Amino acid sequence: MRVYSDRFHVGAPTHVGPLSFFPVWSQERPDFNHRATIPSRFQIGELDDAQVSRLQLANQSNTAVLVAEGTILRGGLQTRVLQNDVIIGAGQSMPVEVRCVEQGRWGQHEQGVFAGRAPVAVLSALRGLGIEASISDGRFNRDPENQGQVWANVSRYERHYGMRQTSSLEGIVNGRDDDRVMRDDAKEEARVQRSRSLTDRFAAEIEALAAHPIAGQNGVIIGISGQPVSLEIFHHEAAFRAQVPFLMRAALVDMPMASGELTPSRRAVRFAESIMDSALEFDPSCSGLMFASNQRVDIRSMTALDAARPTIHTCVLNRRHELVLAA
Repeated sequence: MRVYSDRFHVGAPTHVGPLSFFPVWSQERPDFNHRATIPSRFQIGELDDAQVSRLQLANQSNTAVLVAEGTILRGGLQTRVLQNDVIIGAGQSMPVEVRCVEQGRWGQHEQGVFAGRAPVAVLSALRGLGIEASISDGRFNRDPENQGQVWANVSRYERHYGMRQTSSLEGIVNGRDDDRVMRDDAKEEARVQRSRSLTDRFAAEIEALAAHPIAGQNGVIIGISGQPVSLEIFHHEAAFRAQVPFLMRAALVDMPMASGELTPSRRAVRFAESIMDSALEFDPSCSGLMFASNQRVDIRSMTALDAARPTIHTCVLNRRHELVLAA
């Protein structure tokens, strides 16, 4: 067990509508040769005995690749999201744990593609956060893989963005309507149009902010409804720049659920302090993954493959946030 070692600094926020983005700079910059972008020579495939909860990833490039937790893997027999961070070495392939985010399809095999990152409520469901409240409400029974919880949260997003032919999260996150089921329901249509008009209003500003991070920035704290909801830090600027457009696009999906309250800097700083004061331990079920979970934060931190085990990616959720508690 060790205290989270990557000390970091939090900068002044940029507010976009009800969302707040705080730049982060970490002190530790490990020298581990890998990439966080997905190379062209990378394949997503089903296992020989296809399973909902597992896929096969094959890295045919000459560099190790980090694939982040919550990455949307579109295609195959159905679209899934990655359960945990994984590092796949050059020329290697491995089975990975996934959860389904396309409940209405199993078949019609499609070529697998990487299609963004899941929003925070789905990340919360992947980790099983908020599950006690869900059980007490009687919405579903305890599920050791949290699959029912993931589906329940995808349905929450469908209520804001419209039902999908196969209940696919990917179409919602990427703003596609080609798979939407049009229903003769004026109230639902009005709700969908309110959500879309809100996200459309701020989409360009979000994209511009993602395209121009501050020099040296390698992480971001995202605030929604007056409170920080998540933190992500990557090992260096290039990895962060590769991932930040997907992180901000996922945050944009949560905008209709946000109140108008902006997140003040003092709350982001307190959130950061609670992370840096948390003790981490290795997860025996996932190679290289360290974690901490307490009343305030839930941390997942992936370490490099070398002997020094430096941290190369950390994703933290605020356990007290309403979007996490609703998971």
